[in-house]
Amino acid sequence: MIHVIKPGAWALAAVLGAYFAAATSAHAAASPATAKFTAAQVERGKSAYAQNCASCHGPGLEAGEFGPPLKGSTFLDRWGGRPVADLSAYLHTNMPPGRAGELNDDTYAGLVALLLNANGVAASAQELPADPKALTSMRLPGEARSEQAQLRSTSLGAITPGVKLPAWPRKPSPLDRYTPVSDAMLNAPPDGEWLSRRRTHDALGFSPLKQITRQNVGSLRLAWSLALPVGANENEPLMHDGVLFVFSYRDNVQALDAETGDELWHYARQLPQNTVPSTKRGMALYGNKLFIGTSDLHEIALDVRTGRVVWDHPLAAPGESGSILTGGPLIAKGKVMQGMAGAPPAATTSSPSTPGPARKPGVSTRLRGPGSPGAIRGTDYRCRSVRAPPSGPRAAMTPNSTWCSSVPVIPTTQGRCASPPASPE
Repeated sequence: MIHVIKPGAWALAAVLGAYFAAATSAHAAASPATAKFTAAQVERGKSAYAQNCASCHGPGLEAGEFGPPLKGSTFLDRWGGRPVADLSAYLHTNMPPGRAGELNDDTYAGLVALLLNANGVAASAQELPADPKALTSMRLPGEARSEQAQLRSTSLGAITPGVKLPAWPRKPSPLDRYTPVSDAMLNAPPDGEWLSRRRTHDALGFSPLKQITRQNVGSLRLAWSLALPVGANENEPLMHDGVLFVFSYRDNVQALDAETGDELWHYARQLPQNTVPSTKRGMALYGNKLFIGTSDLHEIALDVRTGRVVWDHPLAAPGESGSILTGGPLIAKGKVMQGMAGAPPAATTSSPSTPGPARKPGVSTRLRGPGSPGAIRGTDYRCRSVRAPPSGPRAAMTPNSTWCSSVPVIPTTQGRCASPPASPE
């Protein structure tokens, strides 16, 4: 039993003291980690900055002829309070201009350390991780600006404190009216749609649209344009419900408003260090997902409305080398089929439900004929996710690894497709 000795101020003080103690404890538990980096990383960043960045942003990060300042209020207005992972991902995806992603992970980590140090964060004895995933819990100095703070940053000067400005009008998006892609649509695409590579299953690449003719083709004018990352860009865009899906070099995927060219979302794959980007020639739409193969031999499914990764499945076993992925996936009856080139001759079947020495951890069915130059991998489009058990053949996987259920695939034999095996379902 608790006795309140004196009502009023003492009781209120006790209650407030308990409240603020709990709030402080909760805040401390939820506070993001302070970014840690070493002086050596800062020096490495200075060297990389001088070689790759100073010509645009100035030798002292104070702004240059072609780039904004990278320290002080202008920089923190944009990046203050945001996860360090956001800044790291931006550098990997966009810098240096024309050579984005070409620096190694340690160099990018050095550049991040330099920017943190230039904006008031002191070096320590602990290195900044090169892995972008490890940076998610760290924050840049400053505070993330609210929508109200951004609205108040106008050329008209300050706005009276206490006055709440209306929310900025949301621009209509074609993603609001996006409809799931079905098997019937893939079998007979509407005239204005391009839902898969070469548009139809017979791969004719023919559009039945008739607005552009021999008579008016000479009067066509540019409506909008988009600069893609420098590299081999051979992937044909997909089009559905007014949304254009574009794949570009270094595994970038963008959803664009086909009418205006405005970017609706952008997915940039963080490739492991020393991974050579490969040229892809296709993507696939099915349901509310966009399926792509990646340069590090994964099949991923993106949410078409947000660009968020729904699932990510490795197509090669850990340590397996010699394969390359250049083609795009094809989909039929919910099965995602992905070809892989250059794999060494083998005949291996493994799945999460198949025991035995031939099984490799977390790998779906893979069938190849003797001497075949490649393989076809099949995955259920839903890609069921499970938690790895603590022991057994899959114990080497990380605790939150995911796998896709195995489905029948077509083996290759001397460069020709054999008959599909009987379905186990």
